[in-house]
Amino acid sequence: MSKDKSYYDQFNNCDDIKNRYDYFTVLEAALIWCGIPNDQLEFEASQCQPKGDDNGLQRGTFIHPYVSCVEPRCLVLHQAFEDNFLKMGRDGGESGFKSLTDFSVGHIAHPRRTIKIADLKEYIKNYHNDDMPKSLFPELNVNQDRALPLNLIHDVYGRTYDVNQHKKNREDDYLTLTETLSFLNYNNYDYVRLRDIARRKLITPCFYFDGYVGSFRGDSDNGFYTEVIAGYFTYRSLAEEICSDDDYMRLPNDGVVIYSVLEKKTAAYVDGDDVFLFNDKPRGLEDAEEFKLTHIDAGEIRFSKRALNSYIASLANASQGDTPAQNDSELLAKLESTQADNDKLNARLNKASEIYRQNKSKIEELEAQLEKENADSAELKEQLNKANAALADKPADDKELAPNSQAKVTHMLYAILKEHRYDLSPPKGKGVANDQIVAASRSHKSPVTRNFVANWLERVHQLDIDLNK
Repeated sequence: MSKDKSYYDQFNNCDDIKNRYDYFTVLEAALIWCGIPNDQLEFEASQCQPKGDDNGLQRGTFIHPYVSCVEPRCLVLHQAFEDNFLKMGRDGGESGFKSLTDFSVGHIAHPRRTIKIADLKEYIKNYHNDDMPKSLFPELNVNQDRALPLNLIHDVYGRTYDVNQHKKNREDDYLTLTETLSFLNYNNYDYVRLRDIARRKLITPCFYFDGYVGSFRGDSDNGFYTEVIAGYFTYRSLAEEICSDDDYMRLPNDGVVIYSVLEKKTAAYVDGDDVFLFNDKPRGLEDAEEFKLTHIDAGEIRFSKRALNSYIASLANASQGDTPAQNDSELLAKLESTQADNDKLNARLNKASEIYRQNKSKIEELEAQLEKENADSAELKEQLNKANAALADKPADDKELAPNSQAKVTHMLYAILKEHRYDLSPPKGKGVANDQIVAASRSHKSPVTRNFVANWLERVHQLDIDLNK
């Protein structure tokens, strides 16, 4: 039996194994996520340039001259690692989440981050189910693998939900109490009126949390299931805290409700589910009570801007037919003006947040440089102390003359220098005379320093002034 290449190809079905060890750089991962075929990665990567050199994030984020999605995908991958949604390694080494896990890799410099292919595919499946490129998922047949529309899927619990909802949630803005009142101020809202509207369920107050959430589940090993979720949460009596003077809010003992999921690892939880929040991962029911989050800062109350716009729209619809057209126009003009001002404020806040993130990274780099420079300075001081100790053991070449001897030497030098017409006018012993004397001493192989000559020329200069008064 002859064995050619086609015979051996049957033994090469090892992609799943290779994906656990082969890795991409962040740039390569972004390129293949954009749809660049694997065999073209090297060429396309050579066309990319780092976004900048001011900090690690800029050095680890790349721009392609023609594929505009490379830069944002680099940023998404870096942020996913920072938020513990994507495992990364250092220069192809062992992968792990940044923190919050039994095995964590800690901080990795942005340009050195690498991603195992299997980890990248898992992350995209979990968090970007609507954006799975053929270059990374050649086995995916969109027409056969999805019986539902592209944006709808069945989760493992038999529920149908919109996978784009998380993306929609992330595009929403969440305003503080002060920002909410400013957003609604054309109708003279205050904290009491805002609380009353929330009591009537017309708008819902919420707060942000990123960490472990859990609930009782019959399908888990110990009856209690937990996972990491980032999102906004609420509870029935949160509206009462709007007018409270307390510095913190006490969470109810029976848990909270998920208002809006931003990021999650599985399909276990969706908006509206009842959960508990935890400071750390409970290993079982015994740890649940100890780690349960019981308080949050009073300043953490937020309102969804999208929900506020819906509330405003409902007011406008309710008032149609009862309000003169002129008042409608004035209300619309005020609303548009407020919206424009709010958009400008959000733009400034986003810019300030970006500057803060960049400066934070820069500060970390400067602190590392300062630490190194302090170590270098300590080493130089030690060398200087050793040199001073060595010099202390040597006899001095020059001894300080007595005052009368200094005066006599000064008069002698004055006579010699005047006789040879040296210029004694420059103060502090500087000038042509100093240069000439130093040069002459070197030519006669008896060199002296400029400071030594300057010291005597300064005395001669003063004598010249005293004699010519």
